[in-house]
Amino acid sequence: MTEAATPAPAKPTPPKKAQAEKQGVKPWSVRLLFIYMGVGFFVFMAWWQVGPNILSAIAFNLAVLGVLAILSTFTRTLVLRRMLSLFLWGAFMTGVAVLASRIIVKAFAFTGSGIIEIIMAVLEEGIKLLPLIVLLIAGRKFSTFTMGMTDFILAGAALGAGFSCLEYAAAHPHSAAYGQLAWLPTAEILNGRMVSGHLIWSSLAAAGIGFGFFFKTNVKVAAIGAIIGLSVSMLDHAAFSYSQVSGDWLSSILNFCALNGYLAFGLWVASLLIALIVDLRILLKAVPQFSEFKVPKGLEGLDGLMAMWDFIIDRRRLAYSLHHYANAPETLRKDAAVTSSLLAQTLINFHIPERRLRTLDAMTREDLTLVSGINDMGRGGDPDSLDEIDLPEHYKLISPLSEGGMGIIYSGEHVHTGQKLAIKLLHPTFARQATAVERFKQEAKAVGSLMHPNLVSITDFGITERRRIPYLIMELIPGINLEQLLKSEHGMPPQRFFSVFDQVLDALSHAHKRMVIHRDMKPSNILLTQTDDGRDFVKIVDFGIAKMMSGEGEEGGNTQELTRTGDLIGSPLYMSPEQGLGTKLDARSDIYSVGCVMYECIIGKPPLMGATAVQTIMMHVNESPQSLRAARPELNIPAGIDNFVMKALSKNPNHRYQTMDEMREALHNVRANPHGSSNAAPQQVQ
Repeated sequence: MTEAATPAPAKPTPPKKAQAEKQGVKPWSVRLLFIYMGVGFFVFMAWWQVGPNILSAIAFNLAVLGVLAILSTFTRTLVLRRMLSLFLWGAFMTGVAVLASRIIVKAFAFTGSGIIEIIMAVLEEGIKLLPLIVLLIAGRKFSTFTMGMTDFILAGAALGAGFSCLEYAAAHPHSAAYGQLAWLPTAEILNGRMVSGHLIWSSLAAAGIGFGFFFKTNVKVAAIGAIIGLSVSMLDHAAFSYSQVSGDWLSSILNFCALNGYLAFGLWVASLLIALIVDLRILLKAVPQFSEFKVPKGLEGLDGLMAMWDFIIDRRRLAYSLHHYANAPETLRKDAAVTSSLLAQTLINFHIPERRLRTLDAMTREDLTLVSGINDMGRGGDPDSLDEIDLPEHYKLISPLSEGGMGIIYSGEHVHTGQKLAIKLLHPTFARQATAVERFKQEAKAVGSLMHPNLVSITDFGITERRRIPYLIMELIPGINLEQLLKSEHGMPPQRFFSVFDQVLDALSHAHKRMVIHRDMKPSNILLTQTDDGRDFVKIVDFGIAKMMSGEGEEGGNTQELTRTGDLIGSPLYMSPEQGLGTKLDARSDIYSVGCVMYECIIGKPPLMGATAVQTIMMHVNESPQSLRAARPELNIPAGIDNFVMKALSKNPNHRYQTMDEMREALHNVRANPHGSSNAAPQQVQ
């Protein structure tokens, strides 16, 4: 009996790499070394230009950044180390602005200092935002799809704060501008004018860019938002700078248009409030309400408070990436989907480094569902020998059959009756985790509620007394699974195809009517045994990631919505688009997965397969497979069968069969009339 496919051995991690992953980021890592050097160089240059008073400016700017970070604690994904990095980039852009100012002064010396100040103000606002623009362009495949509107405001504020600390010190080392409020990110009234400073100017401009990025599906709305934010910051900066050197009519006009500085400050406050509201709304609506995406209690599965914070940040990143996926134009939709899928897998795996790495690595064709790094219990040299597994005395383990992501299945027997059994054990590592035990109980509950001849039956469930290892006792099914059959025969004759899948659909219909979704339908979970007269008899196994649905008004909030069987939510080769994105699932996800298995039974290979698991998931999300007739024209596949399978593989769940009963009826129809529509009148399947 094969309860789950035996996974291909994972690639061993190089010793040095494994040691580094175990220890985490070291204080002397190259990345942190550059940050430390940048901070040191920044302070040295600032002190050299201004003296110790620059420390007050740095402290004040960082304090304001800290206040903004606290205000956005519940919405931001921009971590403090990234804000510090942007702060240093802002300081670096001061040097770029100084070089630009020398060119401007030489080119426009004939116009007088006033015009130069206006040009420099406009230029500086653009220069400060260059690092953010580079991030948007170079990092759009991941970073930018995980940012909320709050993050754009914080990024602009960090750039502006770093710029403001050095701007006057570097550009005007001998001027009398040291005491000007433009040094600081303040919003104070000076001679009737509101003075904002570089932090607010850059933050406002970045807010406009963030607004445009969030509403990029509507080009006009996006462009208007970006233009307003950038234009107002440039206008206010230019009006303030010009008024410092001239009080003529142009100064009056500029200050009038800038509403004496109140326009920029007011828009900045409004942008911050809007960003917080928009981000909170997205976080409340977009994060899938699955138990694996909820913050674990008592740091379970997480390594300390920092890991908890990382988990929370990644939940927000997933919400923002799903928002971007839903609203992105087609050119960016695939990138947003990749981001969402990677974050979903990371969250499900509780940030365990080894699993994260294996999720991203290339996986073998034999089994794209990865093993979670468990030991082979009961095999040579393993401390978890058969004798140490303290099952009740009337159960006896014989030998391992197969491994899954969280446990292993043994052949066994009932000591008193001699009945042959399949015994599934949760790995001791996971037995110490309450959520893993709950998942195991969930499987027992899911299958225990089902009574159908084509579903594997559970006869007992319990937890061993000494080692506290959960176990399931199931009937042992002789025969082979569909995956083994396809490897040896490379396909399935039509008569056998209809007989097998009629039983599969009937069994899943029974499960769905009892509010259980399998969610891991693949060839290795369809067992084939023989009846006395030689016909195929199907048994569906492995409800390890089953979902218990609840109807309206029923209690279902505490059920396990997802589990970590392997490192992925199901099997990538047969995973529905909505499952790959970690979004809401219903019975139509099983319909898609069964369609994938049917496709492989007819064509001899899965409908979609990339070089890695992540690529395969994204193909299911974004690409449609070839029709059966196009994939294997030499088989002369009837149009009715082609249409039947391809309807099950529709990307949009609303375009698939809506229930297993509807799909089974269509199967009957296409068997009776394979060259016609799969919606013909139903016929009895023999």
